[in-house]
Amino acid sequence: MKVHVRSLLYVSVFVLLLLLAGYPHISNVLGQTVPVGQITVTTEHLQHSTKPFEFKIKPANGGIKVEFELKDGESQTTIVSPGDYVISEESSNNNLLNISCDPFGGTVPGGTIPDGDSHRVYVTVTSGGSVNCTFQNSSAVRIRLLKYNDANNDGALSEREKFLKNWVFTVYDSAGLAIKDKKTNNEGRIKFESLLPGSYTVCETLRDDWVSTQPGGTDPCYAVTLAAGQEALLLFGNHKTSQAGAEDDEVSTNDADLVLNKDLVDGVEIVNNPDGVYGPEWDDAPDATHYTFLPYVSR
Repeated sequence: MKVHVRSLLYVSVFVLLLLLAGYPHISNVLGQTVPVGQITVTTEHLQHSTKPFEFKIKPANGGIKVEFELKDGESQTTIVSPGDYVISEESSNNNLLNISCDPFGGTVPGGTIPDGDSHRVYVTVTSGGSVNCTFQNSSAVRIRLLKYNDANNDGALSEREKFLKNWVFTVYDSAGLAIKDKKTNNEGRIKFESLLPGSYTVCETLRDDWVSTQPGGTDPCYAVTLAAGQEALLLFGNHKTSQAGAEDDEVSTNDADLVLNKDLVDGVEIVNNPDGVYGPEWDDAPDATHYTFLPYVSR
């Protein structure tokens, strides 16, 4: 009996080694046909990131999943039984731009990621077939803004002018669709993070008895186009037609560095590769090629 168990163990190890060595077309093992295919996932990052990206491969109808990490330019091939699978990138900052698979197919077609929220693709693997998917990523972009009371009505932030809290701002995409809206916090600030590279418009909700002095107009907005890894800093100034009651939303803090920054004269500054490390004053306001395998499961 010991010899029989040991022989089965040797055969099982031999089959496993064949699978790991990249032989997906194995049949008549132990008298049974074992059809398999393979899925290869490759990651491509436009800024050559050093951080790893997390992936999952899971049967579409439920079952054992494979989890792994890939850095820029790396690939992993997973041996699977024929069927439908979902491949997902576990991204926390919405920096996925596109998924391309060869061939396409599955319960839901693969292809371009339209909104950054869908981080998965469905594929169908045939017996002896292979599917190759590339996940293309890019550094996210950010938008920060500061809202101030332009008490002297000169269209620029002065050293003694205070910031304003509880003002509502909205970010729109290039198609004019609202993405997010937030209120300025107790420091008069808002940060919009984890945006995909592209063109955005940021607008304030103007209040009665206030006029916009920066950027000005009856519909105060800035339009910015940000490449991967860029950040925009925006200044919004408003003057109250009667300063009575303005102190209700005023914030006593000020940033001397902003006053001295010549790039903010027009209310817009765009910087490359922001570190994204913000202090508590930026907190949001309330309300606002390796081989793995999946075991064969008889169908």
